Amino acid sequence: MTSFNLLTEDWIPVQKQGQFETISLKRLLCNDEDWQICLSRDDMEMAALQLVVCIVQVVFMPDDEDDLLDAYSEPMSEMDYEKGIVPFMEWFDLLHPEYPFMQRVDVKASKIKSPQALLTGLPEKTSTSASSHKFFNDIEDVNTLDMNIATIALFNRALNSPPEGGGFKGSLRGGAPATTLIAGKSLRQTIWCNILTKETVQRTYPDFAVNPENDLPTWIDPIVPKSEFYSYQIGFRRGLFWQPAKIKLVVGSSKVIGIISEKMTYQLRDEPEHRWLHPHSPKKWRIGKDSRKETYLSFTTTAPAWTQLTNILIKEDMDKEGHEPPLVIIQYRDIFRGKSLQLIIGGYRNNQAKIEQRRHEIMSISQGWDSKTGQENIKYIISLSLSYKSELRKKLYGVAKKIGGENGVVGLSDRGQDLFYQQSESLIHSYISQMDWQQADHKMFTFKKSLTMLCRNIFDQLMLPYEHDPKFLSSIVVSRARLNASLKEIGEN
Repeated sequence: MTSFNLLTEDWIPVQKQGQFETISLKRLLCNDEDWQICLSRDDMEMAALQLVVCIVQVVFMPDDEDDLLDAYSEPMSEMDYEKGIVPFMEWFDLLHPEYPFMQRVDVKASKIKSPQALLTGLPEKTSTSASSHKFFNDIEDVNTLDMNIATIALFNRALNSPPEGGGFKGSLRGGAPATTLIAGKSLRQTIWCNILTKETVQRTYPDFAVNPENDLPTWIDPIVPKSEFYSYQIGFRRGLFWQPAKIKLVVGSSKVIGIISEKMTYQLRDEPEHRWLHPHSPKKWRIGKDSRKETYLSFTTTAPAWTQLTNILIKEDMDKEGHEPPLVIIQYRDIFRGKSLQLIIGGYRNNQAKIEQRRHEIMSISQGWDSKTGQENIKYIISLSLSYKSELRKKLYGVAKKIGGENGVVGLSDRGQDLFYQQSESLIHSYISQMDWQQADHKMFTFKKSLTMLCRNIFDQLMLPYEHDPKFLSSIVVSRARLNASLKEIGEN
């Protein structure tokens, strides 16, 4: 095998009504079939979708709103597809002799690693994370990878995983960023929901049309070892496929049988108000006495994605902090006006370079979410729900100190918080997916009542092992009464 080009090969793993197949990008964009991306792991499915989005963004960027809506509405003609891919044929060939996709041909390494090293979160000899070892029993279980799976894993490793390479912290979005994309009615429409127009790109990345020499991918214009540069010097297309590692796939018998890599150091700097902005991630900032620190949304706790919905959907610029939705959501709001929104949110929760948890969630939000009233109500619902959680946690922490002696009952408030997240998720998802945002006040009483009952039930459930002991009963009764008073106060506000 001398070529594996993502613009021409069948490489996208899909299923339709339980029938599995790999299809080409051409077939996906030029037909209206009811495919869904399908892989054995949700993080790889998310990476496959993001990879397709990035390829289409680079090769078939629509000029303006009208072009985007046309592409969304009707499949592309095969003639337009064939014409569009011509300038980019050398960019997306995994086995190109000079410019292999997301790789370097000049890697110098004597040791060939297992291709399993590409698969984020799979077991490693040095890993002690429970989740790291949950997928396979043996660290050598993956000896070969199909070409398409290796491609998706290579992309995911570079763009979404803990740090690759050296000399910097994480990728252009930090160590383990959350990716937020939009789902359409079909896979083809999902792709176009997440494609930025040239007008949007030129507004956000002023150098896009001015300095095309800065916009070649890293495997064509390699990062210079030991160099130092600012992220704003990175072009839009270059950043979408940023590869921080010096890596090469080892291929045999049409399979990836290993990888070789070489340490490469460089210094990537940022200027807070002038940096490369990733279009698929919400950003946050905090203003200190003499500096402004910007970060991308990431999963730092086990809290579900709904707790971050304000950051994902709404821009706020306050005195000392703020947040802004990703560009794909901002553009969707402006172009697909009045439509409901289905979010796909994925990423990893990591501890330094170790994956602690895979995250993949889908959230539906009813139409009207993009109106001023809708956004005010979304902010209120998230703030309200977190207030209930906080009161439950506080009261559990207090009673744990009283019934547990000097050190308290360890982890009681954490267990209460976890139960709140687990048991409230379906309620909150149902509420925001069916809400008439102009009439939200009419359903608020029922919503508050449901959260109140949930908090009471969790408190009672966790107190059950202790309330039969007479010496604990008084503390439990007092704490329950204080919880009820706090919940009533939240409900009345």
